[in-house]
Amino acid sequence: MILGHGDELVAIGGRGGSRIPSALTQVLLNLLAGDGAAAAVARPRLHHQWLPDRLEAEPGALSRRVADELRRRGHEIVPPIARAEVNLVRRLAAGEVEAAGDPRSYEAATVVELPPPDAPIDN
Repeated sequence: MILGHGDELVAIGGRGGSRIPSALTQVLLNLLAGDGAAAAVARPRLHHQWLPDRLEAEPGALSRRVADELRRRGHEIVPPIARAEVNLVRRLAAGEVEAAGDPRSYEAATVVELPPPDAPIDN
């Protein structure tokens, strides 16, 4: 998925089946809230998909108070059964580029500076 806003551009994707939409949404919200790429990808996540009717929460995704209140209201909260892994590259409005690989797996991301298309090639 590629998203743009003004001069900023984000290319983001993930793997993890039905967990991809919730993971991508949370990472994008983290970016909108001000996180850099690495922090946005690394934050703890939640997942719920109706069936089975349970909330999967990574450690630190919910405060104890919120988790207790959800349980009081009848919600089942469990550790993640599986996870989506998200990677992203973002070009900031000022032109800087940052990349992040999901620390939940063996993913990695880096920024490679390429010469302009009309630059001479050194052999």
